[in-house]
Amino acid sequence: MKKILIIRTFPSILDPEGYNIQEIGFAKALVRAGLKCDVVLYNGSNPDEVKEITVKGTEDKVIKVYMRHGFGILKNGFFPGLKEIVKDYDIIQVHEYDQISSWIYYAFAKNKPVVIYHGPYYDDYNKGYNLKCWVFDNVFLRIKRADDTVCFTKSKAAVDFLKSKGFKNVTALGVGLDVENFNDQNGVNEGSDVTEHACRNLLYVGKIEPRRNSYLLLDILDKLSDKYDDIHMMVIGSGEKAYLNEWKTKAEKLIAKGVLTYIEKMSQIELRTVYKNADLMVFPSNYEIFGMVILEAMYFDLPVISSDNGGSDTLITDGIDGVIVDKFDAESWVKEISELHDDKEKYENLKTNLISKDHSIYTWDGIAARYLSELRKEELNGF
Repeated sequence: MKKILIIRTFPSILDPEGYNIQEIGFAKALVRAGLKCDVVLYNGSNPDEVKEITVKGTEDKVIKVYMRHGFGILKNGFFPGLKEIVKDYDIIQVHEYDQISSWIYYAFAKNKPVVIYHGPYYDDYNKGYNLKCWVFDNVFLRIKRADDTVCFTKSKAAVDFLKSKGFKNVTALGVGLDVENFNDQNGVNEGSDVTEHACRNLLYVGKIEPRRNSYLLLDILDKLSDKYDDIHMMVIGSGEKAYLNEWKTKAEKLIAKGVLTYIEKMSQIELRTVYKNADLMVFPSNYEIFGMVILEAMYFDLPVISSDNGGSDTLITDGIDGVIVDKFDAESWVKEISELHDDKEKYENLKTNLISKDHSIYTWDGIAARYLSELRKEELNGF
């Protein structure tokens, strides 16, 4: 049985049993696909420990999560003493090309295939990350390159980004959804039916913050509610206290008007119902590595109107199963939403096309299948 070790190189401590930890979801899917897959997570100053997580859908197979003592420098995680663990695996997967620990593996590994799974990409909004990459490229990539390293990315935008760095073997893989917390007791998604109605019930799920253009959401709703008497928006998400309080103050007028409902937190089971009852997800984010809420909405056959970002560019076919708006003025968004509200046929075509999509693109099992297919093409270590 082939063995893959996923190393999350970021210096942040995560609960391995938390919701949709990507490394854990990916590992579970690879185990369901017949491999042995374990994960290394950063454990800060805490001592090393190993946790086992049972993989549903298997005969009690588990993934090992190595919670490793380490230290972080400028958002780079370092894990002393991993050598003895690494030697037992056929392939090492590291995250982000610009992590120093990742670079050490993919640039210097001998007799051990290393693959990169990368998310961020260049965007004018992401100035801090752009600067970090400039430093990394001029300090580390200048010393040692590994242009033929097999790379997988979370979006199409990230493919172009890595190729601009000199990496040649790059494939857009996407991100998967761990649907266990969304599914019913039998583990089956109930699916959706096309129903004939106008696009009235709008939804936003995510942080209330400048990057997500949270004030633009209110401006869009304000203009729509002046134009229509049947529009309503539900906003679900929290944010930093000062910004959130200011946003809520501005939102009070729309809440009093009866066109806005704000909820700070909601469970995954509750969110499933919300996704199914909404007509359109509105997501005007400046920058997203992927955008998990886009993924969630589309999994539940909820059309999305989104800014152009990593997730929307990868998941949405503009005008076919969703809408991409490349501007951040309220009028442009109101125009697109109004067309869906007024043209029932146009809205139902979006919904029908979304329902007919191959839903495996939304899940880690689907991601794992495409990942393994690419590894077999490369014939890495006998795959």
